[in-house]
Amino acid sequence: MASESELFRAYHRRRTLVTLLTRTAVVTGFSLVVAILLQVAAAAPEPGFISGSEAEAQIPGAPVNASLARLPQPSSTSTEPPQAPPPLPLTSEEGAPLTLERSWSIDIDTVGYQAELDACLWVRMHLGAAAPIVGAHNHCGGGIVLEMGAGDSVTLHGASLDGVYEVTDARDAFAGDFAADATEGMAADVILQTCYWQGNGRALLIGLQRSD
Repeated sequence: MASESELFRAYHRRRTLVTLLTRTAVVTGFSLVVAILLQVAAAAPEPGFISGSEAEAQIPGAPVNASLARLPQPSSTSTEPPQAPPPLPLTSEEGAPLTLERSWSIDIDTVGYQAELDACLWVRMHLGAAAPIVGAHNHCGGGIVLEMGAGDSVTLHGASLDGVYEVTDARDAFAGDFAADATEGMAADVILQTCYWQGNGRALLIGLQRSD
């Protein structure tokens, strides 16, 4: 028959074994939960991610929803001169059409949006406007838009807009305006855009109609 001291040691060995098994089970269960949570987090898409054919349909650098797209912002790195000639009006003070006609030529570099504009390029933008918008920052060559007047001839090259156009419309807008609202009713096949030199976010939109 086991002595009293042997029974005491056997009892405590069993308690120690039970405690170790319990702790092992708790640690194993916690590790399993953590592993599952990490896998779920890794599989979750990033906010705003577009997958499949929807992503392929997007224009690089363009807003996801063109119907809600806004006019682009002026460049924060602009080195604008303090003054520049004001744009020629489409009509004289008496309301008669101006006859001082000039010719302009624009090479459209790419299709895109804000990033391409900030790279100092002429950019065709699909913004859900009344017509395709072609723009450039004023200090990147877009300043010529501020000098255009009614009847001027504008030749475009690139971005599937090749042709000769005539200036037929003009209006002011502000960077950040909804493009559809800002261009509603414009008589234009293409709209040119650039910001005024004053740097207050006001932009000039010039409507072009195909003439060739």
